[in-house]
Amino acid sequence: MADALNVLQGPLEEQRKAEMAEREAIIEEAAAIDPHDRHAIDAMRALQQRWQDHARALPLERKSEQALWQRFRAVCDDVFQRRKESMHEADIERRAHEAAKEAISARLEAAAADVTPATAAKLLREAQAEWQAIGPVPRAHEARVEKRYHAAVALVQQHVDQVRRAAGVAQAGMLRDKLRLVQELEQAVANDGAGDTDWDARWTALPSLDVDMERVLRTRFDAALAALRGAPEARAAYARQLEGNREPLLHELLRLEIGAGIDSGPEFARERLKLQVEVLQSSLKSGHGAKGSQDGAAARLRDLCAQPAFVDARTASRIEQLALRLAREGK
Repeated sequence: MADALNVLQGPLEEQRKAEMAEREAIIEEAAAIDPHDRHAIDAMRALQQRWQDHARALPLERKSEQALWQRFRAVCDDVFQRRKESMHEADIERRAHEAAKEAISARLEAAAADVTPATAAKLLREAQAEWQAIGPVPRAHEARVEKRYHAAVALVQQHVDQVRRAAGVAQAGMLRDKLRLVQELEQAVANDGAGDTDWDARWTALPSLDVDMERVLRTRFDAALAALRGAPEARAAYARQLEGNREPLLHELLRLEIGAGIDSGPEFARERLKLQVEVLQSSLKSGHGAKGSQDGAAARLRDLCAQPAFVDARTASRIEQLALRLAREGK
């Protein structure tokens, strides 16, 4: 009986040695798992399944089985514990990132009421750079944090747009006053200086416009004043120039009103329709859309104001309305 058992025991021991080597390999694989790897849990579960499969296929001696199992379980517990600690640290870090990003949004919200067009670009640029440098936030809070940041940026931009429009409206009012003075001076040229006044003092009493528009109107003012103070022949020549520019100025004013979407009045309906067709054809040939005709609206208004011409009260009012519309639209 003993000899028969020895014949069977030999091959069984060899298989058990091989099985122990396989269990040792599983333990080594488990110890090599990186707990920070996002697939760590799946890998550990796969090793646990392999262990169970081997244990069912060929059980070891009880003492050896328990010793190997205790080692394997200790390695598994260590991986799970380190992963738990890693996830806890990552969660703390993500919450710190969330607090930092919320602070950026709060800073933008607080600055929105006082920011100026001159400082807004720098403020938004620095906020964007700081935002990009901060790591991820908790996934459950990503949408809310992003939404608040974009809303804060929009709030700053909205305030800047309001400030610009307010400044533009103020400029439009100052432009109206100076343009009226220039138009009055040009009318005085035609009237041979009737209603003599201290034109220089009146000009100086008005606030300055932006650099380009101030230069344009000052040039026009100086030319009219020189004609007024010149010889009768000079005044007459300048008056003819003012009259000759009346129609071109009306044509350009109509074009600008079309671009700005301003009603020109029923008396200009036919001419406006004809000009609209010309503008559309021109934009199609040049490959630009309808918006392209509005891109230089401010510059074209400046060119319009630079043109010395006689204007009646209706035309003067249309120019003022055009300037106000462009100012409100931030152009």
